[in-house]
Amino acid sequence: MSKKDKASKIKRDMQNKRREENKRETEYLTSIPGLKESIIEGLRADPSEFVSEDEVKF
Repeated sequence: MSKKDKASKIKRDMQNKRREENKRETEYLTSIPGLKESIIEGLRADPSEFVSEDEVKF
């Protein structure tokens, strides 16, 4: 196997691993009651409804 082939395989393996991790995280987050609906509601909200970053105090 050439170096280029090995590099391609490593890249593919890493992409597949990320996809699996993303899938598991999505499944976990959507298992939390109400979270999916809350995220969708936030995505649909008008930007004027949000507080500016400068106004947030931690």
